[in-house]
Amino acid sequence: MNEENQNVLDPLPPGYTALVPFSRDRFRSMGRKKNAAAGFVAHLNSVLILTPEFFHAARHYPIVFSKDLNGTFIPVGVVGLEDRQNLFVDEQGYWRTDSYLPAYVRRWPFFTVQNQDDPKKSFICVDPNGLEENDTPLLDAEGEPTAAWRDTERMINEVEGARRMTLDFGRHLGELDLIEPFEAHAIARDGNKLRLGNMHRVSEERLNKLSDKQIRTLMNKGYLSRIYAHLLSIDNFQRLLDLRLERQPHAGEA
Repeated sequence: MNEENQNVLDPLPPGYTALVPFSRDRFRSMGRKKNAAAGFVAHLNSVLILTPEFFHAARHYPIVFSKDLNGTFIPVGVVGLEDRQNLFVDEQGYWRTDSYLPAYVRRWPFFTVQNQDDPKKSFICVDPNGLEENDTPLLDAEGEPTAAWRDTERMINEVEGARRMTLDFGRHLGELDLIEPFEAHAIARDGNKLRLGNMHRVSEERLNKLSDKQIRTLMNKGYLSRIYAHLLSIDNFQRLLDLRLERQPHAGEA
């Protein structure tokens, strides 16, 4: 395999088909795909949710916790009720316009990778399948950054900062032993019932037993409000059932 085609991460981030360094020589005159940009998560039933977007995302998705490869609890928005099902992406690869679009989707095809020699440094990589030649290139014919790239780079860096905050959030909840497994139960408007397990949430019982000092720390970090947004979002499982009924009118029938 040519070195420039070797993936810089293994495994790849969910939904990505490849990940290589974003270089001037290789990607000059290319821009982000304009259409069907959400298609890469069409077969994911959950998507990473960053702590700064909790209040927006909690209006539309159940936010639960999953463990990453390092054992850290990370928040994800549940977008499907079955494997390889995303109820918010249509057949053309467009996200529902009436629902919040997570930063994980907006950032694609880019991803920030930490430098193995210096973890404090990182570099920007890209899924080549998310780029095409169009009239808004990120790099001009000489490989120099355009206004489109400057806007994109700003967004990538903002998402990376939010990702680090999100990892700290998950680690902090884990250290306080606040996370517990749970099952979701909901009833759709047609009477169809849902029972979904293998998920984690913040335990209200454990939360209420924290000391005043621990609660103040959560408040000062901005985490306490996110915890309550997460807990309120659990009610959105009923919305997922209704969306599945819209897409598959006979899904609830035997």
